[in-house]
Amino acid sequence: GTENIEAKIIGYTPQAITAIVWIKDFAPQEVHDDEFEKFLIVEGSCTITVGQEVTELFPGDFFAIPLYKKHVVKVTSAVACKIILQRIAA
Repeated sequence: GTENIEAKIIGYTPQAITAIVWIKDFAPQEVHDDEFEKFLIVEGSCTITVGQEVTELFPGDFFAIPLYKKHVVKVTSAVACKIILQRIAA
């Protein structure tokens, strides 16, 4: 499909959602004030910008996003960036 982001939820509890996510191009800017977002890169690569800080992420890298911080993901690989994402209630 032409969808930029595809997600398959693999675990769900009232406290946490775990999903496998494929990002083709970018993930639009978000801010979370009620959940912690953490993810592990499985395939591909991306940069994540949190505030003014840019971090490059590659397979095996883990990243946790602080609450209240604007963040945006941009894919830097030719293939979609595949991540395991967990969102946990704050």
